Amino acid sequence: MQLNSNFSTAEEAVEHLTRRRARIVPFIVAMYLALQFELGSKIAQTGTLDLERGIAWLLLSAVLLSAVSGSGLEGLMNPAWRPFLNDELTASHRLNARAFGFLGCMFAALVLLIGMIWTTLSGLQVVHMVVTFGIASAMLRFVQLERRAFA
Repeated sequence: MQLNSNFSTAEEAVEHLTRRRARIVPFIVAMYLALQFELGSKIAQTGTLDLERGIAWLLLSAVLLSAVSGSGLEGLMNPAWRPFLNDELTASHRLNARAFGFLGCMFAALVLLIGMIWTTLSGLQVVHMVVTFGIASAMLRFVQLERRAFA
């Protein structure tokens, strides 16, 4: 196993990576939300979604969803680090974040349902907002729990 010269053990390297992940993910979520805001305004203006932007949204959403689920990115990890990056605490944080993301989806759906009393939204707009809010809330909850654990 190849370790950075600053770390003597895999545990130290994983702790460093976990702390760095907790610092970087909020910026990734902010970029995701900014892109979704732009995409949502494009959908609101035209009522449609062009293929390239739709595929980009789906891919970015899938990557973030797999990151919070923890199962999709294991192939990219160093095999020696997997047990440390997927320990019981991280697994419980991911489970809590997924539950929070589900609640975020439900909250967004209810807010949109109430909002549709006064305005008309397309199904594409509603799905886009619900999925975006759910993924962002799950990712931010995961980061909050990770930061609290390493504070």
